[in-house]
Amino acid sequence: MLGVTSDAGVIFEEEFRRQLKRTSWRIFTVLIPALLLIAAVVAPIVADRFSGEGSGQKLIGYVDTSGITDPWAAADAREILAAVAAAPASAFTPQNGPLAGLMAKIEEMSEEHG
Repeated sequence: MLGVTSDAGVIFEEEFRRQLKRTSWRIFTVLIPALLLIAAVVAPIVADRFSGEGSGQKLIGYVDTSGITDPWAAADAREILAAVAAAPASAFTPQNGPLAGLMAKIEEMSEEHG
């Protein structure tokens, strides 16, 4: 079995050397990824330069229908999050579910170690 592994290594090494001699392999291995990386950087810059305010662009906006940006709603959200944070872990697991035993063990360990 060891002889098969060393034979595979020799074959791999020979094929790799053969590929390195091919110009097309070098181009596709090095040049194409480099060009794609350059295009990924340059394309947004060029697009930003040629797009202007008067070029017929449509504005895209975001409407917060949940009301969280409203100060009153944000205060309510903070109050709800505080209540969730203060709730014991058992409030979030079914009392007879598969996680109930695990959560009880975690709570017990938490109380032991402070």
